[in-house]
Formats: sequence, structure tokens, C-alpha cells
Amino acid sequence: MLCAKETVEEAIISLLRNKESGGKQLRTDLKNRGISVSSQSVYKALKKLISEEVILKNGTKYGLNYVWLKRLQKFSKPLADRQDFSLFNPSDLSEGEHDVYYFNNLNRAGAFWMHVHQLLLDSLQPNQVAVLYSTNEWTSIIRQREDIEWAKTASESDKLTLFAIGEDNYHNQLYKKERAKDNLQINVGQTHNFPTGYYLNVFNDYIVEVILPIAVENKLARIFKQPTDKISLQNELEEAGVYSCKVKLVVKKNHKLAQKLFSRISKDFYIPKAYSNPFQ
Repeated sequence: MLCAKETVEEAIISLLRNKESGGKQLRTDLKNRGISVSSQSVYKALKKLISEEVILKNGTKYGLNYVWLKRLQKFSKPLADRQDFSLFNPSDLSEGEHDVYYFNNLNRAGAFWMHVHQLLLDSLQPNQVAVLYSTNEWTSIIRQREDIEWAKTASESDKLTLFAIGEDNYHNQLYKKERAKDNLQINVGQTHNFPTGYYLNVFNDYIVEVILPIAVENKLARIFKQPTDKISLQNELEEAGVYSCKVKLVVKKNHKLAQKLFSRISKDFYIPKAYSNPFQ
């Protein structure tokens, strides 16, 4: 029986299953695998996999996207048992430590953010609570398909997600109406004294902070005020130049700060008795 030849993309995915790697090292590993290709071919394959959000890039390193892995559900051991996800691993952070990541593209930042977010959310035990805060809910426009998938997963999860959105405008209220369901609670209009352009996730002792430039955030707020369909919103955001901007993402492990932030946001939500406060 003839076997189909492994493509460069398939080989890269296999090589990145257990560890992150740089482009030069991937080319060497491909050659050792019997696939001799040019640097141009390797980076072309990497670019394709990034655009499909199969892999993510941080600095010069590439790694598999945890969200894609969950979607795939073909690996030999359950995802919950895997401890070797590259680019970010919660177990690498000790109390008081933090990692910082920088991006020049809002969509790429969103992909990496969801990779980290989903890893940490899945690390929670059943019936635990996560809290989120966003100045504006832009992912439903810039990353519409991924956001729909995330909201459905969160609402059907055995964890409770409390999502506060600071700016009270047409788009954020519509988002609440469309997405809030079951285990995904959404409140709109309370900034909790967070600065403009600030985004926050708290999963037990882990804190994820995303910071957008104030100028970009002001454009988002202005555009989201008007009742506009999603396609028109996408066009307006593109014309306003919000896609290409500098984004900072910070992941911290800090018990006291996480407790403080959790309390600040969760007090405006109803938490059923079946769900446990991780700080009590």
C-alpha cells in the first residue's frame, strides 16, 4: 500500500507537538526527518499555519495553538493531561512571577490571548469561577468566528464565567444580548476604575492583562456607539487603523492581587451556591 508523503506543514505540526522551536531549528529537524526544503519553503509553511491559527509565534519561536488542539481532538492522550504546551505553560510561573508578550497586530494578539486564556480556563476545577473584564468587546468583530466558538464553549462549560464590559455603548449591549447565556454572565457599564484600554482575566491565582493603546481604544469606543451591522463595523475598524497597533500581554501568578481583582469584579454578579469562590 502506498503512503501519502508527509507535507511540510504536517511535519512542522508534528515537530511542534511537544516543544516550541525557531525557524532555523525547524528546517534542521525537517531535514533529519527526510524533508529537505529551502528556508523560504519553511517560512511559507509557517506563515500559512499562523494565518490558519494552527500555530502561534512569540518572538522568534513557534508553537502549537492550544485552541486548535482542543478543536482537533485527535491526539493520543487527553489535552487535560498534557503539560508540554509551548510558548506558554502555567506551571512555568511561580508565585510573584510574570511573563510579558508584545504584538504589533490586534488579531495575532487575540489569537495568543485565547491560547493562554483557554489553557488557564481548562486548568480550573469544575464549578470554579473565572472573571473577565474588557473596556470594549472587539473580539466579536475582529475575531468573530473564534468569539462565537468561545462564547458557546463558556456558556456550556462546567465552570462559571463572569464577564464585565466597561464601556456602555450600543455594540457592548448588543454583545451581552447575543452572548450571555447559562454559565456565561455578562454585565455592561461598570469600569471598576480600570484604565481605558485595559483587559483582564483572572483564573484562580493567574492574571492575564491585555493593554491596548488609548488612541486605539478611543477609536473603538467611538465606532461602537452607533447601531451598525458587523460587516460595516469591520470596515470602519479597518479604516480607523485599529488592526495594526501595539498590544502588550502580561501573565502573572499573584494570589493576593488575583483575590483583590476577583472580588472587585465578581461583586456585581450573582454566583449560584453550586459554584465555589476560589478565594474562600
